[in-house]
Amino acid sequence: MKAGGLSVFWPRAGKKPVRGFTLIEVMIASGILFMCLFAILAVLSNCLRNARALQHRTVDIGMAASELYTHYANTNRVAEEWGTGDFGETYPDYSYDWHIWEFWTNGWWQVDVAMHNRAAGQAEDSQLSFFVFNRQ
Repeated sequence: MKAGGLSVFWPRAGKKPVRGFTLIEVMIASGILFMCLFAILAVLSNCLRNARALQHRTVDIGMAASELYTHYANTNRVAEEWGTGDFGETYPDYSYDWHIWEFWTNGWWQVDVAMHNRAAGQAEDSQLSFFVFNRQ
Protein backbone atom coordinates (compact mmCIF):
# COMPACT_ATOMS: atom_id res chain seq x y z
CA MET A 1 0.00 0.00 0.00
CA LYS A 2 1.34 3.48 -0.93
CA ALA A 3 0.65 6.64 1.00
CA GLY A 4 1.97 9.90 -0.49
CA GLY A 5 4.78 8.28 -2.50
CA LEU A 6 6.14 6.34 0.47
CA SER A 7 5.67 2.66 0.99
CA VAL A 8 3.78 1.74 4.12
CA PHE A 9 4.79 -1.37 6.02
CA TRP A 10 2.43 -2.83 8.61
CA PRO A 11 4.30 -4.13 11.60
CA ARG A 12 2.80 -6.32 14.29
CA ALA A 13 -0.71 -5.69 15.44
CA GLY A 14 -1.29 -2.71 17.67
CA LYS A 15 1.62 -0.60 16.37
CA LYS A 16 1.61 2.37 13.99
CA PRO A 17 2.64 1.78 10.38
CA VAL A 18 6.31 2.52 9.47
CA ARG A 19 6.92 4.72 6.46
CA GLY A 20 10.08 4.58 4.32
CA PHE A 21 11.50 4.28 0.83
CA THR A 22 11.94 0.93 -0.82
CA LEU A 23 15.33 -0.28 -1.92
CA ILE A 24 14.38 0.20 -5.59
CA GLU A 25 13.45 3.84 -5.01
CA VAL A 26 16.73 4.52 -3.19
CA MET A 27 18.77 2.82 -5.94
CA ILE A 28 17.01 4.80 -8.70
CA ALA A 29 17.58 8.10 -6.84
CA SER A 30 21.26 7.19 -6.26
CA GLY A 31 21.68 6.32 -9.94
CA ILE A 32 20.24 9.66 -11.03
CA LEU A 33 22.46 11.50 -8.54
CA PHE A 34 25.63 9.74 -9.74
CA MET A 35 24.78 10.31 -13.41
CA CYS A 36 24.41 14.04 -12.72
CA LEU A 37 27.65 14.18 -10.71
CA PHE A 38 29.66 12.36 -13.38
CA ALA A 39 28.24 14.65 -16.09
CA ILE A 40 29.27 17.73 -14.09
CA LEU A 41 32.75 16.29 -13.46
CA ALA A 42 33.19 15.53 -17.17
CA VAL A 43 32.28 19.10 -18.12
CA LEU A 44 34.62 20.50 -15.46
CA SER A 45 37.49 18.27 -16.57
CA ASN A 46 37.00 19.29 -20.19
CA CYS A 47 37.01 22.99 -19.24
CA LEU A 48 40.23 22.61 -17.23
CA ARG A 49 41.92 20.75 -20.11
CA ASN A 50 40.94 23.51 -22.55
CA ALA A 51 42.15 26.24 -20.20
CA ARG A 52 45.49 24.46 -19.77
CA ALA A 53 45.87 24.20 -23.54
CA LEU A 54 45.31 27.96 -23.91
CA GLN A 55 48.04 28.90 -21.45
CA HIS A 56 51.20 30.37 -22.91
CA ARG A 57 54.10 29.04 -20.89
CA THR A 58 57.21 31.14 -20.85
CA VAL A 59 60.45 30.32 -19.15
CA ASP A 60 61.91 32.87 -16.80
CA ILE A 61 65.53 33.76 -17.51
CA GLY A 62 66.15 33.48 -13.80
CA MET A 63 66.07 29.69 -14.18
CA ALA A 64 69.15 29.80 -16.41
CA ALA A 65 70.88 32.28 -14.11
CA SER A 66 70.12 30.06 -11.15
CA GLU A 67 71.65 27.02 -12.87
CA LEU A 68 74.81 28.97 -13.69
CA TYR A 69 75.10 30.50 -10.23
CA THR A 70 74.58 27.12 -8.56
CA HIS A 71 77.22 25.54 -10.77
CA TYR A 72 79.84 28.18 -9.99
CA ALA A 73 78.92 28.36 -6.30
CA ASN A 74 79.43 24.59 -5.97
CA THR A 75 82.73 24.51 -7.85
CA ASN A 76 83.99 27.72 -6.17
CA ARG A 77 85.90 28.50 -9.37
CA VAL A 78 85.06 31.35 -11.72
CA ALA A 79 86.94 31.85 -14.97
CA GLU A 80 86.37 33.89 -18.09
CA GLU A 81 84.35 31.69 -20.44
CA TRP A 82 81.20 31.46 -22.51
CA GLY A 83 78.84 28.67 -23.52
CA THR A 84 75.31 27.53 -24.27
CA GLY A 85 72.78 25.42 -22.45
CA ASP A 86 69.19 24.26 -22.48
CA PHE A 87 66.58 22.81 -20.14
CA GLY A 88 66.38 19.35 -21.73
CA GLU A 89 62.95 17.82 -22.10
CA THR A 90 61.43 20.11 -19.48
CA TYR A 91 61.40 23.12 -21.85
CA PRO A 92 62.62 21.82 -25.22
CA ASP A 93 62.08 25.09 -27.13
CA TYR A 94 64.27 27.24 -24.89
CA SER A 95 68.04 27.63 -24.84
CA TYR A 96 70.42 30.12 -23.24
CA ASP A 97 73.89 31.53 -23.84
CA TRP A 98 76.18 32.87 -21.17
CA HIS A 99 79.37 34.86 -21.02
CA ILE A 100 81.45 35.29 -17.87
CA TRP A 101 84.09 37.99 -17.75
CA GLU A 102 86.09 39.79 -15.09
CA PHE A 103 84.27 43.00 -14.30
CA TRP A 104 86.77 44.48 -11.88
CA THR A 105 90.24 43.48 -10.78
CA ASN A 106 89.27 42.85 -7.16
CA GLY A 107 87.35 39.57 -7.71
CA TRP A 108 84.08 40.77 -9.23
CA TRP A 109 82.86 38.81 -12.24
CA GLN A 110 79.92 39.67 -14.48
CA VAL A 111 77.71 36.91 -15.86
CA ASP A 112 75.61 37.81 -18.93
CA VAL A 113 72.80 35.40 -19.78
CA ALA A 114 70.63 35.53 -22.92
CA MET A 115 67.52 33.33 -23.31
CA HIS A 116 66.21 32.27 -26.74
CA ASN A 117 62.94 30.63 -27.73
CA ARG A 118 63.43 28.31 -30.71
CA ALA A 119 59.71 27.75 -31.31
CA ALA A 120 58.46 28.68 -34.76
CA GLY A 121 57.03 32.17 -34.95
CA GLN A 122 58.27 33.19 -31.51
CA ALA A 123 60.65 36.11 -31.08
CA GLU A 124 61.16 36.02 -27.33
CA ASP A 125 64.67 36.89 -26.28
CA SER A 126 65.56 38.16 -22.85
CA GLN A 127 68.83 39.12 -21.23
CA LEU A 128 70.07 39.27 -17.67
CA SER A 129 73.36 40.22 -16.01
CA PHE A 130 74.45 39.50 -12.47
CA PHE A 131 77.67 39.73 -10.53
CA VAL A 132 79.64 37.07 -8.70
CA PHE A 133 82.35 37.78 -6.18
CA ASN A 134 85.16 35.28 -6.10
CA ARG A 135 88.43 36.13 -4.40
CA GLN A 136 90.91 33.57 -5.69
